[in-house]
Amino acid sequence: MPPALRVALATVVLSAITTAHAVAADPPSIHWPLWIMHTPPVGAEAALGAGETLFQMDVDPRGGYLVFGVRAAAGTTGALRLWDFKTAPAPLRAAELDGRSVESLAFSPFDASLFVASRDGAGTRIDRFTIEPDGRAMRKVATVFTSPHRIERLVTGLVAYDQCERLYFGLETIHGRFQIMSVRGDGTGAYEVTSPGGTATALTDAAFRARQAGAEEEPPKVVRATSAVPLSLAPDGTLIWRAPAGALMEQTYAVNWGQATAIPGGSADVDEVAPANGYFRERWTKGRPGFELLNRKHGRTERVAGDVTFASRPVVAFSGRAFIGELSDGTTSKLRTFALPSRAAAVRVHPGALPTKEAMQLLERDGILLTPTEDKQIYDRYDRLAYLDLGCGEHGGIYNSVFASIDGFFEVLNAGFEAVFMVAEQKVSRPALAAVIKELARVGAAQGNKRLTAIASTAAAVLTGNLEGPEGALIRAGQSAPSTLPINVDGQPIGYGDFVPRGPYAVSKPLSNYFRAFKLMSSLQLARAEQRALAGDAAFMAALRRWVDVQRPFLAGTRHPTLFDVGVRATDVPSECIPARFRATAPLLFPLAWSMDSEILEGSVARDGVGPSCGAVPGRSLPTGLDLLAGLGSPKASALQAAEYEAYPALATSRDAATHRAAVLAKATTFIDSYLRLMQLLATDTKTPEAVTADRWQRRLLQSALGTWVGLRHTLVLVSERGSAECGGEAHQFELLQEEPARGAVDPLPEAWNQVGALLELLAKHARAQAVSKGLAAQLHEQAGVARAFGRMADEQMRQVPLTATEYEMIEGFGGAVEHPYLLFKSALSRVAQGGDEGNIPVPEPMTKIVDIQRGPGGEVWHAAVGHPWEALVLLGDRGVLVPATGSVYSFYEVTAEAPLTDKAWRERMPTAQPPAWVRPLLHDGPDWQAEKDHHHHQ
Repeated sequence: MPPALRVALATVVLSAITTAHAVAADPPSIHWPLWIMHTPPVGAEAALGAGETLFQMDVDPRGGYLVFGVRAAAGTTGALRLWDFKTAPAPLRAAELDGRSVESLAFSPFDASLFVASRDGAGTRIDRFTIEPDGRAMRKVATVFTSPHRIERLVTGLVAYDQCERLYFGLETIHGRFQIMSVRGDGTGAYEVTSPGGTATALTDAAFRARQAGAEEEPPKVVRATSAVPLSLAPDGTLIWRAPAGALMEQTYAVNWGQATAIPGGSADVDEVAPANGYFRERWTKGRPGFELLNRKHGRTERVAGDVTFASRPVVAFSGRAFIGELSDGTTSKLRTFALPSRAAAVRVHPGALPTKEAMQLLERDGILLTPTEDKQIYDRYDRLAYLDLGCGEHGGIYNSVFASIDGFFEVLNAGFEAVFMVAEQKVSRPALAAVIKELARVGAAQGNKRLTAIASTAAAVLTGNLEGPEGALIRAGQSAPSTLPINVDGQPIGYGDFVPRGPYAVSKPLSNYFRAFKLMSSLQLARAEQRALAGDAAFMAALRRWVDVQRPFLAGTRHPTLFDVGVRATDVPSECIPARFRATAPLLFPLAWSMDSEILEGSVARDGVGPSCGAVPGRSLPTGLDLLAGLGSPKASALQAAEYEAYPALATSRDAATHRAAVLAKATTFIDSYLRLMQLLATDTKTPEAVTADRWQRRLLQSALGTWVGLRHTLVLVSERGSAECGGEAHQFELLQEEPARGAVDPLPEAWNQVGALLELLAKHARAQAVSKGLAAQLHEQAGVARAFGRMADEQMRQVPLTATEYEMIEGFGGAVEHPYLLFKSALSRVAQGGDEGNIPVPEPMTKIVDIQRGPGGEVWHAAVGHPWEALVLLGDRGVLVPATGSVYSFYEVTAEAPLTDKAWRERMPTAQPPAWVRPLLHDGPDWQAEKDHHHHQ
């Protein structure tokens, strides 16, 4: 805070009606509370003592007990009682209160100390106490204020001024009339909020009165009021007070007090106060049943406990989940705890971050709202969360509670994987393929085999980007045609449309050239004599093994026969589950990977020549993302496909076989299987945050699982076999107001966070083993630690354990926690591919991407895609309250096209694309999907 905003009081001038109170030259700063806000047990009752009347009560901000003041009769001595909601209320004593009458009390929301105003014959004193663990005695901390005059109604709230807590109270001026005074929690900085003349008197500290209006630091603005008693201090700093004749007034505070305005419907029989959570106000009317919860901004009024009439205004617990009310039959009185039925009362919202009325009601109903965006990266939304402008050069603080979504860190994981994989492709695989081609040319020349030398010559040209020859022309045309070399010996046309660079291979010319050359060499067929000659050549075989070995740790086993034995692991799929056509197809030079996800998807469509225990669904041509998740064991994915199971009974059998095989993922050790295990954890997680409906939450997890899977397959697009189906400004300041920092929440998925950490460690291990990517290893290891840290925080918040201030700051900075490593990993690949400057971090491609997964019987290609991220507003538990946290998650799409689509082609299609039907309910009710997209696009 700038020095100009620090209030230093060296002296204080006291009027004739006050006595000296402590003045600190540099008041201590407050610490925002980090504790569990327990909810008092509902249905607990406690009787007041015989003849006792209640005059005020306040609940411990941690929810452990209620302290209340009683008198034996009107005008008699007031005493304190403490009720722990378990045993009968007991006297709460302090030696400093002996012989004095308690007049008012208020808990500090910062440290749960208790302010007590008490009187004796000499006057009134406000003391600050801490309550001993046994709940029967108090220890005095300090005297805060003294006066010979009566004090009424102590009020404080969870708001700070120049980093200090302030207490407000009514100080009697003449009999029956009061003015509002304020003093810091340590007794310094006294000033008048109201006065009969509307100006400061000697009651206000001299240092404040010495300030000049219009200067950088102004004196406090004093409202003229013949009488005023405070009732409540809202968490946004709004003071509610009672004026003469019972009228209710409210006064807002920015960097100084604003004008007081009347609250509608105020009277001597009405109390209106602001509970700690900020969304509702409590309005109680004497003699009327229950009380109301009001939000005037949203035009909402909800009556609570309408079948009960309370003798005094009930007190709402800090958790917002319960309240304590006084019941009286005219002779005896008792206290009882009640549940607060409105979920919104438990929502700790920053006043500056309230959603609309409709959004809030939907959030209360579903617990999660997703909204389309046009963001290019998942971290963009975090960068734009609103900040409180403090003025005077201050940077301010975030006032949206941040949702640290695991989807954001999936982008870090996928960027790290892409960097490690593609750096190796560029620096190792590409030279290794060149070596294979060179050896092929040598053997062809030695054998006098013109076809092999032509293949090697053309492949070498394609690898350098030269597409001028006859075969290059076919590659450029991208049609299905016979090879001119020919690259194959069976005479079948080659699908050159599949040679179009896709995924991360499309971002640079060297990688695009490698993509085409890889596809060309993967189409290679050999006569038996050619195969024998190459197999017997040690140099060729050594080069081939080096090429295949580069990415072996990332590749699942293959189901295709191969031209040469290079020690590649066969797929775990049983031999009887490999379609007959693959046993008859020409063997491959490079063993394309066939992972469990590919097998699950292909098993959900029609295919021939597999055993009865293998997946096959006659008549079904293309899979869906839900097929994959159901195969991984997701009950929700199966439930969402009820109509498909009815239409295709064999689909259930296919799913059950897949689920049985997927059970091994619990012991995954390889990168691909560990990645599928991550998806399995998300897809099968049945734990639901308390405020989120199970249906919405599980749909969201399914979409997140598929969103991250797109990133995995996007990187592996070249080396994975595609499945197929078969037929069959500056302000003048008094004191800077500070609201409680917006505490965020972590995606409550500790197992998934830890699995992300394990995957990043596997990447770091692989990077260390590769000379070309050793520099990435330390960064990957560091990010693994970050993921595990978020996992720990998720576990603690699920158990309602408060995080540390540093951990909450880590959540607040989640956008940077994603953006920084994401850009580092993207730049590592970009510098290799583009030959850029080591110090340059280029702007990465948008996160929107598409990958072709499977071909239908008619040649159509099924794709999985990620669109623009969606803004997520989720109600998550933290320290006993609900936090409406804002973040960003994936949007998932399924696209069918005549040929494989590139990322560029997908981005052109996105404006008219719709997500799968099962995803759409995640978007909040309102206009249809296309209208929703048009609205956000035009904004």
